[in-house]
Amino acid sequence: MVVNGLPCYSLNIDDSENTGCFKISLVDFPAVETSFLCFDKDKEPEKFNFKVTDEEKHIVTGIALRCNMPIYRVASDGTEYYVIFSKETVEHIMQKFAKDNHGFSISLQHEQDVNDCYVVESYLINKDRGIVPQEFSDIEDGSWVVSVKVENPKVWEYIKEGNCSGFSIEILAVPEALKAAIKKDKEDYDKEIDKLKSVFDDFFKVFK
Repeated sequence: MVVNGLPCYSLNIDDSENTGCFKISLVDFPAVETSFLCFDKDKEPEKFNFKVTDEEKHIVTGIALRCNMPIYRVASDGTEYYVIFSKETVEHIMQKFAKDNHGFSISLQHEQDVNDCYVVESYLINKDRGIVPQEFSDIEDGSWVVSVKVENPKVWEYIKEGNCSGFSIEILAVPEALKAAIKKDKEDYDKEIDKLKSVFDDFFKVFK
């Protein structure tokens, strides 16, 4: 697949402990290009691109991962390319995130893990079922929506000061073309994943 003249790789995960989404980070420039909503009315929404609806909830809601949206990446050697997640893969990632109990794994800017912040909502946009938040009505069907409760006062102030505008996930995923070449035997597969982490390091970086 080619996007804007560059190769685009479809990424996937499996049920092993080697792949999946391990953490959600509050960042200034989310790769999914969608800002989150900030449920608090202490700051002007126009300045920080937040929607103000409640004074006390201290919850931020946004898109964790958009399906079928090419995400631009640059490898360490300067090579440009895109990655993309199918609707089925986004669902798998969301379910595995919950199954592996990563709801308390929250960080700032992919650099600092934070306490007293946790996921309180996690669902997929589903237009057939009418699960479409008005603010995200233009986002692709099947995309992953997350709400994070921020009970840490320092983190909340950091957010309100405009240092964060959305979510970015930390994920280990495998290019579909490479996955197809890996043997089905689980032991061999796990060994091959470990090799890929070093050989294809740029595919395993967080979507910052």
